[in-house]
Amino acid sequence: MNKKILIIEDEIQAGSNIQQILSLSDFKTIVANNGLEGLRLAKICKIVFYF
Repeated sequence: MNKKILIIEDEIQAGSNIQQILSLSDFKTIVANNGLEGLRLAKICKIVFYF
């Protein structure tokens, strides 16, 4: 199973840190630096679960 997570974080360093931590657990990560970019990527990447 391909585990994919969309990270939406406006603090670039925080987003990078989260991405690095999740990659250690074999998650494929996509990072958006703001909400609008996150919504765009969610549609493109077909992300279906939000919280």
